[in-house]
Amino acid sequence: MKPTMTNKSNNSPKKILVTVNLLDSDVEILTKIARNRGTTRTEVIRRAISTEKIVEEADLDGANILIVKRGQQTQRLILVR
Repeated sequence: MKPTMTNKSNNSPKKILVTVNLLDSDVEILTKIARNRGTTRTEVIRRAISTEKIVEEADLDGANILIVKRGQQTQRLILVR
């Protein structure tokens, strides 16, 4: 992965262009999520990174991560590292 640094304005955070290899099925999921949210695939990836950071920190702290669906039993997310 070769990042390329770009910065359109001195006031904005530095952006780095990153190229990744994804499976066709991953790109389909990414595109569907972006379409459903009315946003870009880049924004979906940014949010996924932020979510992963939260999950990683919680896991390292020994916290439980729960999935709560209305009218259904609460499920605990178990991460296998």
